[in-house]
Amino acid sequence: MKFLAMTLIPYAPDPVTGIKPSTTERLNSVVETAALIEELGFDAYGVGERHERPFLSSSPPVILSHIAAQTSTIRLFTTVTTLSLLDPVRAYEDYATLDHLSGGRLDLMIGKGNGTAQAELFHVTTEDQWERNRESYELFRRLWREDKVTWSGQFRPSLEEAETWPR
Repeated sequence: MKFLAMTLIPYAPDPVTGIKPSTTERLNSVVETAALIEELGFDAYGVGERHERPFLSSSPPVILSHIAAQTSTIRLFTTVTTLSLLDPVRAYEDYATLDHLSGGRLDLMIGKGNGTAQAELFHVTTEDQWERNRESYELFRRLWREDKVTWSGQFRPSLEEAETWPR
């Protein structure tokens, strides 16, 4: 059995004191929690991706990179990465960089996860979200496995013998 703690980084007043921390304080508390999770012997820590209130988790690769710099053994998870909202080339670059910086400790969970605000921000509809997710995952996986990728899809520009870094 493995133990994973995760967060979507809710941004709300403290349930005990009623005081709302600053954004910086809340994000720093996530990093401190991950370090504590590692100290307590957990196997992994995950940060989900949300693009609406009350969550501060719109950029998991940035947050997980900071956690990677403050920890040394725990696995780092995305819980989940919403590829239907992201350019798969940019997502590959961000997560490949994080995987290198963390010494190979990254695990990705891919999901749809689209809420109303996400649909408005990224113009992803309920009709096309699953197809976007499938197409983005297909390209992302090829970028991860292949040195050069030629690809054509419906939702992003085509690629011809494209190389992505880091490898």
